[in-house]
Amino acid sequence: MQLFRVMPFNRLEQVAAQEALAFVSYRVFEDDPHEASLIQALTTNDGLRDVFQVLKEHGEMPATVLPMIMAARSADASAYMQCWTRTPEHNLMWERYGDGQNAVRVRMTEAGFGRLPGWISSHEARYEDTFDIWKELQLVKSALGPMSVSTMLTWSSVPSRLPQSGVIDFRHSLTFKLAAYAHENEIRLMTPIMNDFGTTSGKPKPPPWVNSPGGNSNVTLVPIGPIQNVIASVMVGPQADDEFQRQVEAFCKTNGLEYEGKSSLRTRRYTGSKKIFTSDPDDSV
Repeated sequence: MQLFRVMPFNRLEQVAAQEALAFVSYRVFEDDPHEASLIQALTTNDGLRDVFQVLKEHGEMPATVLPMIMAARSADASAYMQCWTRTPEHNLMWERYGDGQNAVRVRMTEAGFGRLPGWISSHEARYEDTFDIWKELQLVKSALGPMSVSTMLTWSSVPSRLPQSGVIDFRHSLTFKLAAYAHENEIRLMTPIMNDFGTTSGKPKPPPWVNSPGGNSNVTLVPIGPIQNVIASVMVGPQADDEFQRQVEAFCKTNGLEYEGKSSLRTRRYTGSKKIFTSDPDDSV
């Protein structure tokens, strides 16, 4: 397994300095407003109206999703991820996730992934034409197993203390993306999703893996140690100039990383004079 990620070079410098990968909440994914649509549906008034309407259409009682509603609040606070891809290069990703001539692409090998904390998991994105509430609800419920309505009502009455067994895992729902993004061939690295992590002054207590710099709850730093533990190599983007290439090469040498050079995605195959014939081509035959 090899995974790739395009980013501005200054972000790679932060990874080396902090010895950590910055995982973020779905709330900061601005390019796709459909991220985590199920969690959004279960935690907003408009979304719940749609959920209850879909349940009615399928002959199910609203009580069947009450545990999910409560668990979604915890998932919203504890779910962090970082997006990678199986595709080594793609022009749209250089444009979208790089920083012009300051873009770099990093490569993670299977060995590097194995050095991440054990509580990090990887998930392939599911590309769908539309968001189907019923389908997404069934995917989450199938992992939970059958429960009686009375059990569900008991759970929902104590939202801060959902049971340790029968965890409602929203990670699968966090892999949903619209088909328009299928070119990204995305793999999502995720923290666990917790339904129950205690309370502090009546508010959910942050799960143990949350390390938010500067109190920014949209980011958590996942420790990796020296950057070469996880990152194998670095390539500079197709717009990189000579000075930037030297800068990144020096960075790689300092941090024990392989330097792959400049992307050839926009390199002309043939260069030089366009003049082929020295005289009229008919005379040279």
